[in-house]
Amino acid sequence: MRTKNIVKLSICLVSCTLILTFTALALRPMPLSPGLSSTPPILSSETSRAIRIMVLLVEGSDISLLDLAKPGGPLSPLLLTKLSGPDDPVVALASIVTGLPPAKLSALSPEENEPEPFWWTAMRQGFRAAVLFWPEIYPDSPFSADYTVAPELCYGSSQLHTITFTEAISPWASSLSSFSPPLEGIVEIKAPEGGTIAYLRILALDTTDDGKVNHEALIVEGNLKPMRQGEWLSLKIDPHLHSGAFFKLLELRPDRKKALLYRTPICYNYAAPPPLLRELNEELGFFPPFPDPQSTAQGWIKPEDVDLFQRERASWTTKAITIVWDNYRPDLLLARFNLIRETATLTPTDSHLLKAYNLTGESLRTLAEMLGEKELLIILSPPPEGFLALYGKKEESLESPYSFNVENVVPLILSFLSR
Repeated sequence: MRTKNIVKLSICLVSCTLILTFTALALRPMPLSPGLSSTPPILSSETSRAIRIMVLLVEGSDISLLDLAKPGGPLSPLLLTKLSGPDDPVVALASIVTGLPPAKLSALSPEENEPEPFWWTAMRQGFRAAVLFWPEIYPDSPFSADYTVAPELCYGSSQLHTITFTEAISPWASSLSSFSPPLEGIVEIKAPEGGTIAYLRILALDTTDDGKVNHEALIVEGNLKPMRQGEWLSLKIDPHLHSGAFFKLLELRPDRKKALLYRTPICYNYAAPPPLLRELNEELGFFPPFPDPQSTAQGWIKPEDVDLFQRERASWTTKAITIVWDNYRPDLLLARFNLIRETATLTPTDSHLLKAYNLTGESLRTLAEMLGEKELLIILSPPPEGFLALYGKKEESLESPYSFNVENVVPLILSFLSR
């Protein structure tokens, strides 16, 4: 009898021990794998990380762009050095991202796993990362970050729309002021596959009280801003996707009851987590498209129009980086800052490229000005331009050799991040 009681007591003790053990394991927080995390918290502890780092990849420029210490510039560089590497920009960029020597990257076979980018290395160490506008990095990509903003996404090509007007019959026409009876037309936007994306109802208005029939302005239903010949209008196309395009009125001939309207490709934002996508859509709207070669070759848009798009893109990119950096406070932010589609040698005759070049400098200066204490800005470009600059609100400088190899970038960034 005594033996049975001892056995029962032992079983009871073992059961209690197992219950307590499994309870402790169940309550222990499990580490989240990078890319599989839930929506990261918006704010990080100020004491949890000593340094926050913003890394900007700038293409189509050279090291002279980075003298932010000029009059009016906010910072002197802690490090400004040549970045050497292979002549192939793709291999150089891959080396910058992975930290692997170019020779090793070139020797990888298709069967080998793709090298891990450095922001994933940081995420595995518990740092929160943001990757913006990086080639082939989308919210559903294998190497997406905690905060990911896709490169520009556009559908459809640029197009000329010929509008044929009739006397206005829609009720909304009566609510608008026009000194002559308004004319109404329709713009049908079709998908490349042939389906209809949107119908835009447009009125031609006479806004000049000169006693003459002179329809000189267009207005699109749902948008109260009039558009005159030569002017641009930014317009949302799909309210669900938050996509949009830019329109330019090339010609308005009310005597023939016709108008010629130019439209860019339709672009939209793709970002994660959902609160970030919603904020970009609400605060900035869709990403402005590049002027496509077809439009410039056909003469649909002029050099001053290219300048307009460059300014729009520079402003949008800078504001998006600022939103992520300030509102979501990642420990590491990586953004591709590219205003020029093709890398080009800039000369005094390349006026539109030079303006884009200057816009890049203005945007970088804006981003440098927002740096706080214990925050670093690293600007780099892969060869053949090949440069690396590091800025921070500190008095000391960093010593380094004049030549800095592309595979040195990752150890440098991770060493600062881990301090």
